[in-house]
Amino acid sequence: MGTKKTYQDSTISINCELVPIQKSVINFFKSNQLSILTGDPGTAKTFLAMYHALNLLKDGAITKIIISRPIQEVGKSMGFLPGSIDEKVEEYSKTFKHACNKILGLGKFEHLLKIGKISFEPVNFSRGDNFEYCYVILDEAQGLPIHDLVTFVTRLSSTSKMIIMGDVYQADIKNSGLADLITISDGVGGTGLMELGDEYQMRSGLILEIYKNYKKFLAK
Repeated sequence: MGTKKTYQDSTISINCELVPIQKSVINFFKSNQLSILTGDPGTAKTFLAMYHALNLLKDGAITKIIISRPIQEVGKSMGFLPGSIDEKVEEYSKTFKHACNKILGLGKFEHLLKIGKISFEPVNFSRGDNFEYCYVILDEAQGLPIHDLVTFVTRLSSTSKMIIMGDVYQADIKNSGLADLITISDGVGGTGLMELGDEYQMRSGLILEIYKNYKKFLAK
């Protein structure tokens, strides 16, 4: 990441603490320019990515957080959803809004969006963009084929960092490229893979049992 330092943002105040095991994920993010984070539902992937990015924004290490997701999710494309493009983006940004407000306090997500410190950009519209002095978070990466994932990753400049999050077991497309991206990035300097296991689960223990059975079902 580049050496440019922006002004610290005194309006950003972190209002929550991580549990001890989650600090290892933050250290993982710090050690890579491109971090690939996988794990079951409930392992706080979105929360941890936002926690790290907001700390960098607060400290002036970046100028902006860019959040992106595929426009295809759970069998529905963005075009399926009613309303304008802004209203559709709102539907897809709910998990990040919840995480940001938990970390900073209610209303902070909308404020950072309004002043341009956070932007939500559907991954399908990112071709040709250059990500500079920012932190890019790509969520639900299993919803993209490998060509689109590589196209997205190659927008990253030397002055920025990127977190790619996903779950290979929740792909809603037949040609999901997340596993392929993990394979081709293996051993590349500045990249890293971390899989969050059961010990990172923040939801009900019921989720663990159901998801374990789901994986066994898929393996049949």
